[in-house]
Amino acid sequence: MKKIVIDVEVLLDFLARRPGHAEAARVFDLCVLRKVKGFLCANTAAALASRLFEELKPVSKARSILSEVLDVFSTIPATETMLRDAIDSRIADYENSLIEVSGLRQKVDFIVTGNLPEFGKSRVPALTPIEFLLKFEMSAP
Repeated sequence: MKKIVIDVEVLLDFLARRPGHAEAARVFDLCVLRKVKGFLCANTAAALASRLFEELKPVSKARSILSEVLDVFSTIPATETMLRDAIDSRIADYENSLIEVSGLRQKVDFIVTGNLPEFGKSRVPALTPIEFLLKFEMSAP
């Protein structure tokens, strides 16, 4: 089974029905159906929670959505070692470097992101949702 770590922007594309919603929804569905093992970094879960609590009222709605997302994706905890390793990553953005380090630690196959340029130096291959879906469909039995 393929393992992916997904960034917050892909989740927000899906949840907020932003451009790219359909592809993000298909990736989400593959994780729901357990055809793909999906992971979130702890910082991604925190960033998503921040956005949901800021934008959705009542707060109970934000909590419900966050709970559903956490039911689908396993969370990769951030250890001090990982936080320090992210400092030395070749990726300039610290949040994205933590996604890369988390992906390495969890031995994921891909990072699924809507922002490929920021993952250009990643040691874990990064794909857009569309690219991931094409790869997944080609490798499916």
